[in-house]
Amino acid sequence: MGPSAWAIRAPWWARWLAYAAMMAAGLVLIGPALFPGYVNAADWPWKLLAVAGFSLMFAAAIQVIQHPAYRTYARALTGLSFPRCRQATKAVRRGTVPPDPAVLAAAVRVGALSRAYLDRVSKTQRGWRWVLPGCYLVIAVLDFVSHDRRKVLLWLGFALYFAAYFVWINFQARRIARHVERLRTAAADIPAAAALAETTGTTSIPPRRVWPIVLVVVVTLIGFGLAEYLWGSREHRTASRATAQDCRTADEALHFLHQHDDMLNSRLITMREPGLNAYQEWSSQFYTYAHSVSNPAIAQHLDRVAELSAQEVAVVQDLRAESIASPSPDVIREHEKAYDTSLLEMFNEVQSATAACDPHSRAGGG
Repeated sequence: MGPSAWAIRAPWWARWLAYAAMMAAGLVLIGPALFPGYVNAADWPWKLLAVAGFSLMFAAAIQVIQHPAYRTYARALTGLSFPRCRQATKAVRRGTVPPDPAVLAAAVRVGALSRAYLDRVSKTQRGWRWVLPGCYLVIAVLDFVSHDRRKVLLWLGFALYFAAYFVWINFQARRIARHVERLRTAAADIPAAAALAETTGTTSIPPRRVWPIVLVVVVTLIGFGLAEYLWGSREHRTASRATAQDCRTADEALHFLHQHDDMLNSRLITMREPGLNAYQEWSSQFYTYAHSVSNPAIAQHLDRVAELSAQEVAVVQDLRAESIASPSPDVIREHEKAYDTSLLEMFNEVQSATAACDPHSRAGGG
């Protein structure tokens, strides 16, 4: 627990850019899961600008919150070079006693500050932290009910991450307490006045300010609200229009299947009419329907219909090739049975495609 030596000694603008870079990396990882339309849209320069702008604003708000704490930690390390500052912060994290009295004194000061910040969080506040992973679990369950597996995994990941993070914080808090006591005991045994002076007295930290936290919440809500409007709702609107068009295509495929009575009679596959080219054109039309839809729930059925129609063409082609050698009645019946079986499956798949469209989806394309 406690900031690193670099974070304490770095200028404010360096911390700001570091926070912004981490935020941008996080957005790149979770953005496509929350807003798939963000990846599919073509305006990449504007999207990258949006990520950079939001990351910089969010990092600025975080910087406002944490700057008083960094300033307090910096005062605790006054007079030390950067390598000695790093030794002091490592001593707090690891519990190792530095041999240099000045570094030990600084480690006690930094450790005392860390304890003060940890002790400021009440038991009630520590308990309320667990509401966050609980909320993520509830969202994951709701998305599971709506069959959105992508978001289920995302929210489950958030829940597990924050649960593990809070467990780690509690463990580190107890560990830091032990380390600080060990450093104080070691400092008390060193006659150097600079070290001994840090073993007594209370540690004061800046009062907690509410408005920077409100600023972070506002920036976050604005950022995700704009993202939902630009890519989330756009995706939903586009999906709604695509589904309406796809439903009309599924209806057309069903009508086309019923319309061609000659293709539905397996007795005709041994005849010269309809010709083989008619069967091929019939199958080609189903491929056209399959390739013109984007909704996965409809596309999977129309793709199967196209595959089955190609099988029908293969059955006709095979039987008519054998008809030159006068196939036996058993061979004809076998081909007719295969044709009828595929035909029945075609009807089932087309009906499944139309069943995937609810009345609202059909009305959306009106």
